[in-house]
Amino acid sequence: SANHELEEKDIIIDGKDNVIEKLGEKLAKIHNEQEEQLAISQSKDAIIEEMASELTNRGGKLDKKDKELTSACDDLEDKLVMIDAKDKIIKKMENELTHAKDELEEKKSHINDQDKMIDELTNSLNKANIDVLDLTHEIEN
Repeated sequence: SANHELEEKDIIIDGKDNVIEKLGEKLAKIHNEQEEQLAISQSKDAIIEEMASELTNRGGKLDKKDKELTSACDDLEDKLVMIDAKDKIIKKMENELTHAKDELEEKKSHINDQDKMIDELTNSLNKANIDVLDLTHEIEN
């Protein structure tokens, strides 16, 4: 009977050992799953970090482009101001040129008037000379 009790105890111990073994397997499986999840999580974190770094990099590039564009716009505005100033100078010079041309035309007209007067005086003088010559001939004759 004592032998029988020992056998029963052995069976109970074997059963407990079996349960412990199964629990150990389950724990190992859970541990492996946790390790896999941790690895996936770390991988995700790395990807997120990489994306964040890429976005920061892009942000930096965009800031640089923005500064370049702003600078280019400022340069264009400066050039436009210069062009505007040059346009005003050109217009002023054109006005002065037109004025000078008008004055020149006026002087030409005045010279033409004087030329006409000189022609008229020359004609009068020639007529007077002819008259004097005629008178001289008459007197001589």
